[in-house]
Amino acid sequence: MSPIRRTSPEPYDDIPSSPEPKRKQGGRHRLFSNEQRKDRNRLAQAAFRERRSQYTKTLECTIEKLETIICELQDSNRATSQQLDDTKEESDKLRQLLLTVITENHNLRRKIKSMNTTQKEQVVQYASRQLPCSPVLSMTEDSSDSLSVSSENSNAVDNSFLQFLMGLPSSSAALTSATQPSQGEFLSFYFHSCSSSFKEHSILVVICWFLCRYDAKSKYILSR
Repeated sequence: MSPIRRTSPEPYDDIPSSPEPKRKQGGRHRLFSNEQRKDRNRLAQAAFRERRSQYTKTLECTIEKLETIICELQDSNRATSQQLDDTKEESDKLRQLLLTVITENHNLRRKIKSMNTTQKEQVVQYASRQLPCSPVLSMTEDSSDSLSVSSENSNAVDNSFLQFLMGLPSSSAALTSATQPSQGEFLSFYFHSCSSSFKEHSILVVICWFLCRYDAKSKYILSR
């Protein structure tokens, strides 16, 4: 059995076709015409270009300010680095100078201590030789470099020597003209044992004044 063919009926030319209705366009109704829209777009683009130009100028000004600040900071950094190097160099020099001063101070203290010890020993020895009332310094033959003097004997020697300088009579015995050291001998001994500091020179001036006064007093007493 053969299949049945389905065919569409042929159109009739004499039947008139009805016109199709127009579709409405979606969206809002146009408020502006094409010319007005172009003008608005032109104005919007001009405003955008103006804002972009203004923003670009602002960014350029900001960049210039930041570059100026960066240059100033770099200059300050270089100056600070140079100052730091100079400070380190000066600190090293001051450290070396401080070490030198400390070493010299230590050496001077040691010399002054040695000179004071030697001067005191010389004064005690000179006083013990010239003053018969003073206790004699005892020295042992085995230890010739060390001196053993008790505190009482040292105080007695110092008191006798001070009384001799002040022109006062000794508490133990009176000084005679035969045992009394002359002014020239004492000045020569003191100049030999005295150092060059200002304090010791001041002491020397005071002692010389007392010696001159004592010598004048002695001459006045002897002349009577």
